[in-house]
Amino acid sequence: QGIEDCANRNGYQVFLCNSNWQLSKEKEYLKALYGKRVDGIVIGPVSNDISHLLDTASKNVPLVFAAYKPQAENCNYVVTDDYKSAVIAMEYLIKLGHRKIAFIGGQQDSCTNKDRLNGYLDILKKYNIPTVPAYIKHGQFKQKSGYQLTKELLIENEIPTAILAGNDIIALGVIQAIEEFGLSVPNNISVVGFDDISFAALDKIQLTTVFQPKYKIGELCVEILLDKIKNPCNSEFTHKVLEPKLIIRKTCRGI
Repeated sequence: QGIEDCANRNGYQVFLCNSNWQLSKEKEYLKALYGKRVDGIVIGPVSNDISHLLDTASKNVPLVFAAYKPQAENCNYVVTDDYKSAVIAMEYLIKLGHRKIAFIGGQQDSCTNKDRLNGYLDILKKYNIPTVPAYIKHGQFKQKSGYQLTKELLIENEIPTAILAGNDIIALGVIQAIEEFGLSVPNNISVVGFDDISFAALDKIQLTTVFQPKYKIGELCVEILLDKIKNPCNSEFTHKVLEPKLIIRKTCRGI
């Protein structure tokens, strides 16, 4: 919405392409967009393999990464501080008395997942809480993945008192699995997500989560593209990192 509103205000239309986390589809869409001679591209890539995206300069099509921070410096991006997001969430859980905290993440090679996992691990270390490898699971940024991984976690291991989910969609699957297991959120297990999607605030969910300024990310991505379109000779790259914010609702309790 942020991308579309900002683009429309400036006389541009938006083509929306959903890769559904498939690299082959991402590449197909990019080829189609180049064929349509679009003025610029905003992308949330499927994986850290972005080699096919770094040659866009040769096609004279400016590109901005949304909610993804490439390791390469020769890129434009707008992100929320994912590492700090995890630190905020973990500090909150530990303040509530939790020590048995699991991490149910998305794609293991995702930059977002890595940053959030590192925040999780560093806070465990800060408070001298042993890392339990079995408490760390990776899958996809999807509800089904959160559900399946949480079922495995609860069946195979000592039940944690809290679960940090890789995003809010995963958290929905986490909550579903906990309840099917005969436990409740937050009485038995506390759950925290990331992003603050619209579903998180629903009365029956009330998910505690770390807010990501999604609309602002979209706006800033388009503003960067517009600058690159108007100033094609400007070879400098733009990096913007936005601050996260903890949104406390009803899926966590003190122990």
